[in-house]
Amino acid sequence: MSLEALTKTPFLSLSEEETGIFAKKLAETLKPNTVLLLRGEVGAGKTFFSSHVAKNFGADELTSSSFACVTKHAGRWNVIHCDFYRKRATQSFFDTEIEPHLATPWLLLIEWPERMAEHEMIAGNEALDVHIQREGTGKRKITVARVN
Repeated sequence: MSLEALTKTPFLSLSEEETGIFAKKLAETLKPNTVLLLRGEVGAGKTFFSSHVAKNFGADELTSSSFACVTKHAGRWNVIHCDFYRKRATQSFFDTEIEPHLATPWLLLIEWPERMAEHEMIAGNEALDVHIQREGTGKRKITVARVN
């Protein structure tokens, strides 16, 4: 399945299994040096989705990094997972804590991107907005859109 097909219409997931399958399909379309901006309320499944994307690149241990803010996972690609729920990410934070981990090929997963300063590397690389919304018990609506 192509990235264009995945961005055309929202995906309605009826289970965690379906969400994991959709995350894998999205991961298979990604190019090196891509940013995924993960949006959704607390408990929507951003970290769950991130962990399934990361598995596609050999990063099997991705968990919530709310307290560490930034975690790096080695695999076929360098997977950098950021969770800004408890911290605002300034330009200086990005430059010192995230950018040094971006050794090609990389994938940058950012939860709560609305709490970070805009950064030119998002404009300079492929960036996708992934919005996860609860649609009832166990159901999620997942919308993927290109940022640039």
